Amino acid sequence: SSCPAQTATKIHTALIMAGQFARRLAFAGRRCATGAAAPCAAVCGGTIFAGSWHLECQDQAQGSIRSFPDMLVKDTATLLKQEPISKSQELLEVLRTKKAPEMAALYESVLLLIQEVQRIYASTGPAECSAYREPDLKAVLPLYEDFLKHLAAVDAAIFGKEAKPFTQTGWWNSLLRRWRYYICSFFSWGLLTQQAVCEAKEELRKLGITGVADPLASSGWHARLWREVGGFRISASDIYHYRPVSWVKVTVGDAREGVQSWGLPAGTTESDLKKEWAMHLSWPPHSPETVGQDLLQIWPGRYVVLLGERRDVLAGEEGVTGGQAFNEALDRDFERIWGTSIPRWPGYCDDLSIYVRRTKKHTNE
Repeated sequence: SSCPAQTATKIHTALIMAGQFARRLAFAGRRCATGAAAPCAAVCGGTIFAGSWHLECQDQAQGSIRSFPDMLVKDTATLLKQEPISKSQELLEVLRTKKAPEMAALYESVLLLIQEVQRIYASTGPAECSAYREPDLKAVLPLYEDFLKHLAAVDAAIFGKEAKPFTQTGWWNSLLRRWRYYICSFFSWGLLTQQAVCEAKEELRKLGITGVADPLASSGWHARLWREVGGFRISASDIYHYRPVSWVKVTVGDAREGVQSWGLPAGTTESDLKKEWAMHLSWPPHSPETVGQDLLQIWPGRYVVLLGERRDVLAGEEGVTGGQAFNEALDRDFERIWGTSIPRWPGYCDDLSIYVRRTKKHTNE
C-alpha cells in the first residue's frame, strides 16, 4: 500500500506534526512496555485514566461514574477556545463555521462512538470491579466503521490528491491528537477493520492458522475482531490491569514471562502454537522499550501478524512502532508474505502484514 512518505508529503507531514520527533511524542505515538493505554494518561494529564481503578469501583458502587462524552466535549471546546460551550451541537456549528466539515463529521462520529462506550461502561463498570461481562458489538461495530470513514475523509483532506492548503488544516492537529487519545484508550492504537480481518483470514486459513494470540491486547478490541469477524480462537493478555471497557476477557500478566501467561485456551500445547496459531502484534512499543523484540524471541510459532509501521515503507526511518532493534529482529528472523492497507491517523504509515519465520539456513546467510 502507498504511504504518504514521499518528498512533498513528507514536508507537509513535518509541518503538521512539527517534525518527526514531535510527531512521535506530541501525537501520542509511543506506547510503554505495558503494551496498554497507559501513555494516554501520561500525555493527557490523566484526562481519561486519572485515579485508581479501586476508586472507580467505589464510585460505581455509589452510583457515581465519569462521563467520557462530557470529557470529550470539554476537551474539544478547550482546544477550540470555546470553553463556555458544553453542548456538542454547538461545537459542531463552530467546526462548520471554520470551514472544516470533515472535522465536524469526524468529531460527531467520535462522540457517538464514545457515547456507546459510556453506555457499556455504565452498565458494567471497569472490568476489574465485578464478574466479567462481554459487551455486545451490535451497536459498536457500525459506529466504529462510521468513525473510520470520516477519519479517511480527514486524512484525504490533509494528504490526498486534492488536499486542502496547510493554512486551512494546520489547526486540526491538536484536535486530532486529543480525539485519538479517546480512541486509543477505549479501543486500540492501530485501526484494525472488519475488512482487513476478512482479508487476513483468507491468507491465514491457507496457512492452517485457526488461532490468534494477542499479548499486547490493551482493551482486547483486536482480539474480539479476530474472533467475532475472523472466526479464530483467541487469547488476549496485557500487563496493564485497568481498562474502562474490556471487549474480551484480558488476562493480566507480563507476556515476556512466557506464552503460559497469555491466557491461551486450556490444553494448548507448544506444538499447537507452532502449527495452528499466529501472534498478533499491534503497535509494539517504540525503543528504548524492548517488549516487541522480546516477544518475537519468545513466540514459538511460525507466523506473526503485525499492525504497525514497517521500516521498508518508511525509507530508513524507525517509525513510531517497534523501533530499530525490533525491525532488525523482524527482518532477520521473519519474512513478510502478505499485507494490506488499513485506515490511518494523518501522518502515520501503519498497515497490516503477515510474516513467516525464516528457516535457520536463511537466517544465517
